[in-house]
Order: sequence, then structure tokens, then C-alpha cells
Amino acid sequence: MPAESPLLQNDGRSADACTRRRALDYIAAEPLSIPALTAKKFWATFGTDDDGLGANESFGAVEIMRPSIRSLWRAVTIGLYAAIMIAAVVGLALSLWRFRPLRERAAMLTILMTLAASLAVPLLVFGDPRFKVSFAPQIAVLAGIGCIAVIDRVRSAART
Repeated sequence: MPAESPLLQNDGRSADACTRRRALDYIAAEPLSIPALTAKKFWATFGTDDDGLGANESFGAVEIMRPSIRSLWRAVTIGLYAAIMIAAVVGLALSLWRFRPLRERAAMLTILMTLAASLAVPLLVFGDPRFKVSFAPQIAVLAGIGCIAVIDRVRSAART
């Protein structure tokens, strides 16, 4: 009788070992493809934030919105997501630039470290929109920093 594949056996350790070996073999054989795969995982996780609309309609199984309304909601969702992410990037840049030395700013260091740890999961394993959930608090804080900086800039420009 032929030996059964470790992936088909009921032993989780064998399946894990087989999968790990296959992944390491792929990395050894195709090392230059890893950066492109990492970029694809990043885009799969952070490219858009309209996955909730799909979940709301059971991923196409139950249509509760007219196509025109769904398209409008999708555009609004993507637009707001882009604005929040831009504000978060501004907040991140300002946090790294203004809060020096960083080691003296424990709260910001905590936010940045949890952001980096959360980012490692989808980039090392696989990308999926659901992995954004752990980023929400850090993104909100950084977006707030970015928005406050823009508001302060507008106010100071209006005074002059």
C-alpha cells in the first residue's frame, strides 16, 4: 500500500513539518520572488477596506443592495479608508520626526512597536483583509496625530 501524504494524515505535526519543509524549499529555490510575494501580501491586507460590504451580503450569496448603491458604498468606503490611511502615514512620519529621542516617549514607542508586531503577521504568513483589525487602534492614533497636525497648520496659516 502506498504511503499516505503527511498532509492527508491526521497527525498535525507531520502536516506542519511537511508544509514547513515545502515552504523552506520554495524560499531556497526562489529567493528573489519573496519580496514580490511580500508586497502582494501587503496589498491583499491593506489595499482596500471594502471587504465588510462583501461580508454584509454573504460574499455574493445574498444580494441586499442594488448594484448602484453597492458601488456608491464601495466608493465611499475606499475614499474614507484612503483618507484615514493618508492621515495615519502623516501621523507616523510626524511621530518619528517630532518625538525624538523616541525612547523617552513610552506611549509612542508602544504604539509603534505594536504596529510593527501586527504588521509582521500578514507579511510573514499570508495577507488577508481581516488582519487589519489588529491595526485599528494604532492607525486611529496615528491618523489623529496626522489630522491634528493638518488642522494646526491650517489654523496657523489662517492667522498670518
